[in-house]
Amino acid sequence: AYYSSLFSHLPQKQRSPMLTSLWQHDPFHNEWHFLTGVYSTLRNLLNQENISFKDWISSAVEPLGIPVKGKYMQLLGWKVANNTVTRDQIQAVKPALKPIDELGLFSQCLKKLTVANP
Repeated sequence: AYYSSLFSHLPQKQRSPMLTSLWQHDPFHNEWHFLTGVYSTLRNLLNQENISFKDWISSAVEPLGIPVKGKYMQLLGWKVANNTVTRDQIQAVKPALKPIDELGLFSQCLKKLTVANP
């Protein structure tokens, strides 16, 4: 869903298979699972601070080494042509980060999120 807006100009019927292809080849599955797991743990706190899931993702991708929306397609070698996504060349992309735990991710996200009671 994070990358869905890359294809917002297309109807959902065309967007869905493209996102499925991206997800099947995404090298960041572990990072996405970690990110959502930390969110689940902190959901009540984040909701009290009016921090949406979308805001959480936007603040968490960079500390986890997940490419931001504007760089994802290029970094992973994807191209859009005729309403499909293809890869000219498969990029060997690995997260460039040091190990991080839940508290470390939360601390990094607090640098970008506005909270009244950290």
